[in-house]
Amino acid sequence: MVIGEPARAFYGPQFALTFPVLTHYGVGLWVPEVGGAVDPGFEAHDLVMTLFGGMSKGERARIQVRVRTAMSALAQDTARYLGGRPPYGYRLVDAGPHPNPAKANLGQRLHRLEPDLATSSVVERIYRMYTDGAGLRYIAQQLTDDGVPSPSQYDPARNRHRDPRGWSHSAIRAILDNPTYRGIRVWGKQEKYEVLVNPDDVAAGYETRMRWRDESDWIAPDHRTDEALIPDGLAEAVRLRAQARRGPGLVCSRESTMPYALRGLLFCAACGRRMQGAARVGKRTTRILYRCELGKSRSCGRRMQGAARVGKRTTRILYRCELGKSRSVPTDLSDHPRTVYLREDEVTARLDEWIATLADP
Repeated sequence: MVIGEPARAFYGPQFALTFPVLTHYGVGLWVPEVGGAVDPGFEAHDLVMTLFGGMSKGERARIQVRVRTAMSALAQDTARYLGGRPPYGYRLVDAGPHPNPAKANLGQRLHRLEPDLATSSVVERIYRMYTDGAGLRYIAQQLTDDGVPSPSQYDPARNRHRDPRGWSHSAIRAILDNPTYRGIRVWGKQEKYEVLVNPDDVAAGYETRMRWRDESDWIAPDHRTDEALIPDGLAEAVRLRAQARRGPGLVCSRESTMPYALRGLLFCAACGRRMQGAARVGKRTTRILYRCELGKSRSCGRRMQGAARVGKRTTRILYRCELGKSRSVPTDLSDHPRTVYLREDEVTARLDEWIATLADP
């Protein structure tokens, strides 16, 4: 195996974790910086390759800092749109050629947000209904009953991963929490961070995840960057009511460890939505026994005494569809049951029989 640039081949401690595997299987490693083949018994080669891994990690960190600094400056000083799906109620319009000559020669252009006449009135309606005392579920159901297209139904090209039927409660909450409707663009609400794929196997590397940043760390300019859809007074009334209803809030960071064998594979036959797993802990089982502990080899004729044995709790794995709890119910799904349950053992028992036929000659 020939590595042209070791700084781009190994990141951090990857060389120390990978090279012993190559040596075990007799695979040679050639690097120009060490003058040819890497000798596993030569200490200088090990130090050089480890140094290149550290340089690669440091360069990656510097690139991340430069990108974040440049994006922060653009978010604070310019009125151009920084990318992503435009918020519901706005549409993207052309704002001229790209200021970078290289990107302009490739045909890239700038964009900015402009109110969408078809949906901007819906945003204001949601804000006014919420300030009048309506809840998220009521607003979502009212918009669905009135035939107002949801964000994924109005713009399916940018929302292919979402269900277009009816309004969801999370969509209403996202609209109420979005400061863009006040004409202020906020950047940096979320950030990427890396975690080990498997803490017991560091060689497996890292995976990138997203997490919310503190609101004090969000980057927002001190002036309006877009045309506001909501007056300041109405937006402040919504903020105060939402803050009073939510309270301090609790955040659970523990991931589920329940072994769902059919995770992501079951869909509701009534609505077509993916079913979610749920665990139901049953009652403890109690067994009544009668025992005699006088002798173990022969009977004695004594009266036996009663004893109770309390067993462990049984856990049943279920898969459920609760359409009305996560989103409004469209008219064509009005006969959808409130909750659809399916026991996992009822499915796996039949799957085991089917899988056995695959190995049958």
